[in-house]
Amino acid sequence: MKRVVIMLCALGVLSSVCFGQDVVLALQKGRTPPPVSSKTVIPLEVRGKVDTVTLAEPSRGIRSKIAIISRDGKLYTFLVRPFTTIYGPDWKAITLDKLSTDQQVRVQYTTTKDGFQVARSIKPISRGNPL
Repeated sequence: MKRVVIMLCALGVLSSVCFGQDVVLALQKGRTPPPVSSKTVIPLEVRGKVDTVTLAEPSRGIRSKIAIISRDGKLYTFLVRPFTTIYGPDWKAITLDKLSTDQQVRVQYTTTKDGFQVARSIKPISRGNPL
């Protein structure tokens, strides 16, 4: 049984290498590479100051969220997932509760099929860079 599992894992690793060859071979032969899949997600970005931070409370059904007020005064609310990267002013990774209101940030996000905006990264805006 262990041999079968090892063989399947090895086959999976080797087959994944084969799929990456199409782009390289096409470029080497002077052809254009195949088009990017329509499922490719391109993150959007918004810059502004932190309005509110809501920490998750699973027992009450509350998810982690952050609200940003952009330069033009528009309010954006983003879900913060476990894979969201958050950086402090010193560019070290921090947790959501360390963000303060009125802090200038840049949020890269994607929109789900259901219309929710999910933050992928939250980074500080340095003082030299205007909104």
